[in-house]
Amino acid sequence: MNRNDQQGELVMGKVLTVVDAIDQWVERAPDKIAFRFLKEDGLYDVVSYAELHRWARVIGSALRREYAAGSRAILLFPPGLDFVAAFLGCLYAGIVAVPVCSPRLNRPSTPLTAIIRNCRPQLSLTTADYAKRRSKIFSQIPELLSLSWMSTEVHRGAPITGGAVTSAESALALLQYTSGSTGVAKGVMVTRANLAHNSWLIQTAFGTSPETRGVFWLPHYHDMGLIGGILGTLYSGGSSVLMSPLALIRRPLSWLEMISKTQATITGGPDFSYALCTEKVSPAQREHLDLSSLEVAFSGAEPVRLETIDRFSKTFGACGFQREAFVPCYGLAEATLMVSSRLRSTAIDWLELDAVALERDLALESNDSQNRRRVVSCGTLLPQQQVKIVDPSSGRQCADDQIGEIWVCGPSVARGYWDNVDATRATFHEQRDNTGAMPRTYLRTGDLGFVHNGELYVTGRIKDLIIVRGRNLYPQDIEWTAQCSSASLKGAIAAAFSLEVDGREELAIVLELERRMRGEEYEPLIQAVRQAVGAEHEVSVHAVVLVRAGIIPRTSSGKLRRGACREAYLAGALDVLHAWVGNTSDGWSDEPRATNDATSANAPDAVAIRCWLVTKISGLTSLPEDRVNVAAPFASFGLSSLQGVMLVEQLQTFVGREIPATWFYNYPSIAELTHRLTGDDDTAVVKTTARDDTRLWNEVSELSAAELETLVAEQMTNESYIVTERR
Repeated sequence: MNRNDQQGELVMGKVLTVVDAIDQWVERAPDKIAFRFLKEDGLYDVVSYAELHRWARVIGSALRREYAAGSRAILLFPPGLDFVAAFLGCLYAGIVAVPVCSPRLNRPSTPLTAIIRNCRPQLSLTTADYAKRRSKIFSQIPELLSLSWMSTEVHRGAPITGGAVTSAESALALLQYTSGSTGVAKGVMVTRANLAHNSWLIQTAFGTSPETRGVFWLPHYHDMGLIGGILGTLYSGGSSVLMSPLALIRRPLSWLEMISKTQATITGGPDFSYALCTEKVSPAQREHLDLSSLEVAFSGAEPVRLETIDRFSKTFGACGFQREAFVPCYGLAEATLMVSSRLRSTAIDWLELDAVALERDLALESNDSQNRRRVVSCGTLLPQQQVKIVDPSSGRQCADDQIGEIWVCGPSVARGYWDNVDATRATFHEQRDNTGAMPRTYLRTGDLGFVHNGELYVTGRIKDLIIVRGRNLYPQDIEWTAQCSSASLKGAIAAAFSLEVDGREELAIVLELERRMRGEEYEPLIQAVRQAVGAEHEVSVHAVVLVRAGIIPRTSSGKLRRGACREAYLAGALDVLHAWVGNTSDGWSDEPRATNDATSANAPDAVAIRCWLVTKISGLTSLPEDRVNVAAPFASFGLSSLQGVMLVEQLQTFVGREIPATWFYNYPSIAELTHRLTGDDDTAVVKTTARDDTRLWNEVSELSAAELETLVAEQMTNESYIVTERR
């Protein structure tokens, strides 16, 4: 059967379930490689379709012996093939999978705790290492420790016993959590039918087939990584290389090198990942890349920017990259994943709209170069999907090219939120058509947009979701962390919102102070907010603004008007007591990667390294160099995980040697890191507990994107330090 016949059978015929699709490819090509996972040592963990199928079936059999269909299982894994087998094992057993990001070691995890309390799982599927060390690693999450734990490695290669459970397509397959930092976790109930339909949509849009070769670094617990990358590969019968998200952030070139090496035909990620490659891959490095094989480079999970498409296409055009490979798309977890997409081999469309008219919710094309905004099409509406553009105030359908809330109806729309009736009613809205037919459930996305010539354009958000480098941040989560950062802010009103700074979305926080303070008291408050938000959410705060009580706009019922607060801030209309604004750039120069040819004779000494780190942190935080405390934790400066990994990457160049990314976490101050590099006697570092020399994942977990929701959710080793400076 040729490629077109195979694709036609799946796309034009019956929509196969995920299980049936995998079983089909196991029967047709059992020895074909399904996935190669690139490990930190540069070697691959490889699994064929037959081996993965057998592994998952054995896990499914073990689950069925102990748990009833419909039980919930937390999937707690580092990146790798174990997660893939465990997820499929849940499908074969009728168990509801709950993928989660691993918490930081020996530190409380509010999101994970909230997820466990919300879904009340019966067990945790995990690695043997996590299971063995759980009392040490997760000591501050009693809800997790109380679960039954099952490791999956022991089932690899074991014989299959028993058959798979036959589950109704209406049965739940997955709880995809979208929040939880404030204790209000929202688990999207994705059914087996939802997974089947969305996998079919992805195949339809991208034109994937058994000949498709993928490279994906997206986090496995994020909907784009799981459904778009992992299930997308298996549904089409293709073969993909999976990478750690940390690999992309630490060395963006590694993603492109893998595409070049494997001659991949498909890859994807949020807008920020393409921008990162454009900024960080040097001309010399580009000379060795061949990206001509790429047919699909999908872009989603955050606003798609035409500037990014243009710059990436121009930068890597000499490497064979074709601009037509870019596939802008739109989706969200509540729609399983994909809602709309540009079809492969069709032109990328965009409109130049009147910026003033946009503020009045009108999409009017403009020729005024000084007063226009370019908006990229997120593609056509895919089969069996219906979209309405609705006035969010009146509920009436908007006229053509009028901007309103995007409502989605179709087989990919999830059932609702687990154990959250109020949120389900507010978001999943039943509406009866004029024909008098049965009511249909429409997903109120909270996103603003319009349809033009059959294509969907997304212009903004009603909901206050903040998207920074592909990660979904909920303002109430950020606000809660800020309020808890200092006793002086307990009960304070806070408003978090996003700002566009130099083409990037950045985070700003406005806080009301209940009492007057002396001038010297403001700076410690701001430092506390930045440190707490950076540590809890792994994102840098661009601006912290302190105002008098009653300044933040509210509705008549007392609800925060974050959008109005943002506009007042931009207009300079807030009554500001004190403000801190960070650097408008990421603070990184285009220094080349270390070449490892430095010798001990010319390596920088401890003083030079300390000065270099002080200068870098000063540039990142806008703190004067004389106020950068070398003994203070990096987190106290509000550095995000992304900045930490990049700091180590740049430090490698300066010292001329490889430095593990984990040193940012294991030696978390300028003094400690300098001492580890040089053994300088001016700084004494005393370990108070022994450290296990575990693999990279056990020291630092992966970047979340997607919620991708995806940069790095740190993991800390079970280690603490006392640092003293000898005078």
